[in-house]
Amino acid sequence: MESKEQFEEIEEIEPKISKIESFIHPSDDELIELDDKAFISSNGYPPDGQATGTLSVTVTDQNGRPVRGHRVRFSLTHVRPSGNWRSASGLKRIYNSRGGNGAKAENLVNRGVIRVIGTLSSSSAVTNSNGIAQVTYRTSHIGTDFNQSSRAREKVTSTLQNGSSRSLNLDIGWTGLKKIQTVSKGLRIIGATGQHVHPDLRTFLINLGNSVKNANWPHEITVTAASLRYGGQYPPHFTHKHGLTLDLRPMSTDGEITWAKSDGSSKSNFDFQRTKALISVLKQSGGTVYFNGKNTGGTVKAGHDDHVHVSWLSSFVKVVKEKEITI
Repeated sequence: MESKEQFEEIEEIEPKISKIESFIHPSDDELIELDDKAFISSNGYPPDGQATGTLSVTVTDQNGRPVRGHRVRFSLTHVRPSGNWRSASGLKRIYNSRGGNGAKAENLVNRGVIRVIGTLSSSSAVTNSNGIAQVTYRTSHIGTDFNQSSRAREKVTSTLQNGSSRSLNLDIGWTGLKKIQTVSKGLRIIGATGQHVHPDLRTFLINLGNSVKNANWPHEITVTAASLRYGGQYPPHFTHKHGLTLDLRPMSTDGEITWAKSDGSSKSNFDFQRTKALISVLKQSGGTVYFNGKNTGGTVKAGHDDHVHVSWLSSFVKVVKEKEITI
């Protein structure tokens, strides 16, 4: 006699993607370790081209039970910004339009040094016994555009063979950079699209500006570039991604643009003594300084006759925050 079970229909499994999540991996990046609250949030990736996370998809049947052995396909697209920011040739055009080295930008993108969109470790994965399929996401260097109204965003989409699909937005950009505060007769900003820095550097600049003001210098220190509001790539610059890099004008006798070269020549309005004093303070605070003016204390590097480039990337913990700075 045949059993009742032999006549029962086997229930057909109808797999669907019930969940897609992103988990940011702990980073070895010194910037993140030293002050994660200033930079990284639970739903955002830093625009450093290095940070990674796990994209996890859960597949279940119509009864909510995990489904094993189903292949999930993944795709990644950009949401914002779009256009020229997301290709080698496009970024080349942006750099050239802002007086930068477009050919260098294009080459760096093609070599993978500048990442204009994130990457996935694989285009597909198979669910395990818990119904979970995972791939690794690696972030891009794009944190915002020149509008700076919002962080960059990319979208990962997961799809099953039967068409079941779910997407997840990934936000990229530092979340804690602060706008530089100017100081009357001490610190000003001219021509800088990117005016944001790490909070500790912002404090340092306020103190530096007050020091210049109290010392009765005839003209303020002038910031010409910091970082964009959410960090990341900032044409025409290649190194202003983290809020810990600045371009400053050399000090001048009339407050106008000036320059000085390593051979000792300079524009007539170049203020050697105050430029040297400024560079000394920047170096004491842990900054790495590039400027070509002879005997001013800066490291000579091509293209640094008309601006002082200073970065705290390699010595972040040394950024001073004392209330008074002697200059």
